[in-house]
Amino acid sequence: MGRVAGKTAIITGGAAGIGRSIAVLLAGEGAHVVITDTSVEGGREAARAIGKRAVFMSHDVADEAAWIGVIADTVKQFGGLNILVNNAGIGSPNVRPENADLDQWRRVQSVNLEGTFLGCKHALPAMESGNGGAIINISSIAAFVPTAGDLVYGASKAAVLQLTRSLALHCARNRSNIRVNSIHPGAIRTKGVEGRRSPEILRQVERSIPGGQMGEPQDIAYAALYLASDESKYVTGMAMIVDGGYMLAPVPPRAPEN
Repeated sequence: MGRVAGKTAIITGGAAGIGRSIAVLLAGEGAHVVITDTSVEGGREAARAIGKRAVFMSHDVADEAAWIGVIADTVKQFGGLNILVNNAGIGSPNVRPENADLDQWRRVQSVNLEGTFLGCKHALPAMESGNGGAIINISSIAAFVPTAGDLVYGASKAAVLQLTRSLALHCARNRSNIRVNSIHPGAIRTKGVEGRRSPEILRQVERSIPGGQMGEPQDIAYAALYLASDESKYVTGMAMIVDGGYMLAPVPPRAPEN
């Protein structure tokens, strides 16, 4: 208990899945958590379930003005910002490149990449005015393993990796005491994933993982807790892969569906 006691964290996309699990764990370890999401009902319910250490703020990460407001309100309410978890993200259809939709491309990049960029951009001054902090960007193993039919999502997550590394170097050279790391989940069993995939597809996914099973949201939450805590004070620019061993022997991706 208390691994992030006294710290304040913003977790985007915190209404469900990985984001909610991170919020629950950080709050349980002593942090005040600000859950942000476009799902107002889900976000409020998540904050209520956590209790007095959690608040919810409605937030579209692709909106720069919304970022400015969320960070200002967080600093005003809790006196500072120590941890930012850029978790909010969306997927894209599995299509052939020539059939990819430009509007879909722009939407995925605006949430997954630009939303992460904006969070980093506006969190830095808040953290610098305090005693530094930790930024954790949730990417994906798609940043490393290409998928023939999902170049839109993969491109966004690969860009998040390089954004993380560049920002980590900037912060280290400027002695800002701000660490920036990324987490790259493999297949994680969330309600959203189960709702979009048939049981047979999920079994196929599990067979492709050397560990033999999909991960749970809490597996990513524990990684985030380590990177948010002072235990990782000498860790920056790291890409933490949490995938049950999938990248040790990745299977060929399925062909595009259309």
